[in-house]
Amino acid sequence: MLSFFFRIVQVVIFAMVLLFLPSSFAMAQLAQSPYSRIGVGLNAQSMSLPNFAMGGLGISNPNSKHLNSQNPALLRFNSLTTFEAAITSEYKNLEGQDAQFTDFSGNLASVAFAFPVSPKWTIGLGFQAATVISYANIETAYLPRTQVFTRFENQGEGGISQLYFNTGAKIWKELSVGVRANYNFGFLRDRTQSILDDGQNEFIIELLDRRNVSDFSFEGGLHYRFKPAGKASHSFINLGVTYALGTSLKTTEFRAFQRKLFDEALLESDTLFSNNAGSIQIPSSWRLGISLQRPIEEVARTQKRSAYTIGIDVSLENWAEYSDSKIPNDSLQQAVTIAFGGELIPNVRATSILSRTTYRAGLRYERSAIMLRGQHIDNLSLHAGITLPARSSFSGLNIAAAVGQRGTLENGLVRERYVRISLGLTILDRWFVRRRYE
Repeated sequence: MLSFFFRIVQVVIFAMVLLFLPSSFAMAQLAQSPYSRIGVGLNAQSMSLPNFAMGGLGISNPNSKHLNSQNPALLRFNSLTTFEAAITSEYKNLEGQDAQFTDFSGNLASVAFAFPVSPKWTIGLGFQAATVISYANIETAYLPRTQVFTRFENQGEGGISQLYFNTGAKIWKELSVGVRANYNFGFLRDRTQSILDDGQNEFIIELLDRRNVSDFSFEGGLHYRFKPAGKASHSFINLGVTYALGTSLKTTEFRAFQRKLFDEALLESDTLFSNNAGSIQIPSSWRLGISLQRPIEEVARTQKRSAYTIGIDVSLENWAEYSDSKIPNDSLQQAVTIAFGGELIPNVRATSILSRTTYRAGLRYERSAIMLRGQHIDNLSLHAGITLPARSSFSGLNIAAAVGQRGTLENGLVRERYVRISLGLTILDRWFVRRRYE
């Protein structure tokens, strides 16, 4: 019965991935945030669901049963052909000094595929959201010395998505190296409207800005592990590091004034410029990780039963290096992210599904690059999740959730409290194996 349920869930998730994929190439959007209007938007936190369930832990800890998009060097541990996909949804409550607002949204989070070329070398490719823009601000007032009522609306949407190719290989003893190439694409759209109502007619004056982003970026990673107590030990200490090159993303810009009726029917349009070349400078970043791990493979070689991982990651991004040909200075600072988390499989050898289930938890703190009115816009979240294993295969059903808070009510700012729930699947199989018959 459970196996049948697992197959039904797999089909549902796969169908939803196919449904969301076309829209995700245009926009990977979650619930609204006024802070997403700054820079290129908020970090989408798109990663493998097992890593997300541990607060984003993933720079040093390999996992042969799941793909890791955070450190390409860890890909070499995936000795089976692996496909992963995940969808995500977010409910958010936004609170200011005088108002409160709730929002809900969801979309495809990531798709990834990898296969081994040799026992020491694996290559992969995938899709994920990188940044998200989604905001809407409304103000109302009377025009000076008139009885004409005006509503001002500022809306933004879009973000940057990535198609990536990554590869990882073992080059010496327990030292692995990996590289990742990203094709960054998407759009950043800002629409400012003045809606006038003189009691007889309603019409809209709109300034529309849209920038299309299209360019490549690159990053590399290293991983090394060792047994702290020699060969007699059944656990490893993992060390990982990644470095992403700073890059200038090419943009094409469009701007137009439009006058519309209240039903959005266009009355006239004046294009100020179209296909103007521009650029956005994205800063470099370092990510470091250390973890203690007893992997499944080590359990299989010994009399141990449980497998576990516990670790911590630190990420540094100097967004003071950020520059934008359209917005000269967005007052961004250095960003720091700390992720602490772990996972546990109680009994790898058990026949019980619950004993073979992987349980995960983590804590994530982000001191974002945004500083407004003397306040850092921090993001703190608590994560948890599980992977339910299929009874007769290597595959699994991944569930992850996070609750968190971004921002503050101090100095007239906005506080966001959110719940994010994600659902995904991992399918593993052996490909390219030459069968022998006797």
